Amino acid sequence: MTAKRPPDLSAEEYRAACEELVRLWDSLPNAIEVRNRDDSSARVLYGLAVHVVSSVRSVLLLIEAERSRDSYPLVRKALEFAVMAQWLRYHGAVGLSAFGFESTRRSRAILKTMTDADIEVPADIVAGYSIDVPKVAEADLVRNFEQVCTFFRGGAGLYFMYRFLSADCHPRERWGKAPIGHWGLRSDRSK
Repeated sequence: MTAKRPPDLSAEEYRAACEELVRLWDSLPNAIEVRNRDDSSARVLYGLAVHVVSSVRSVLLLIEAERSRDSYPLVRKALEFAVMAQWLRYHGAVGLSAFGFESTRRSRAILKTMTDADIEVPADIVAGYSIDVPKVAEADLVRNFEQVCTFFRGGAGLYFMYRFLSADCHPRERWGKAPIGHWGLRSDRSK
């Protein structure tokens, strides 16, 4: 079996894809009707979509400033939110329950970290996260983004892209080996 090469987008194709996404979003009507007001999945999917478009708008600003490498964390975020939205769309109420459980678990971890750091957490926020959220089997899947990606045809490629973009979100030893200027930095720090 021959290994696949990742797609090689030129800077112009990258910019065009981002601009197309924003153009499509901006062409939507200002008010989006939710037929079933009790449908929390529509609100969650809309919220995820808003984050994707907001991130892509910021990516375009970085591209314009010739700082496309600095956009990788935002592209990673947009990819993760978009993939999660599609996963939720396919999994319906069970997926939403899993997403709600995992979101609550993460928020509780943040509150614990705040408490451990002696940062006061407002009582209404503590109360909001003390409500019991039932765990469904899919919650463990939502916690592992690789598993979410593999749900889709081509999911291994999605996850590879996520990991590739994640490389610039975390400090790594190789950054110290690159010559000054390699990462778009100037030795005189003027940019």
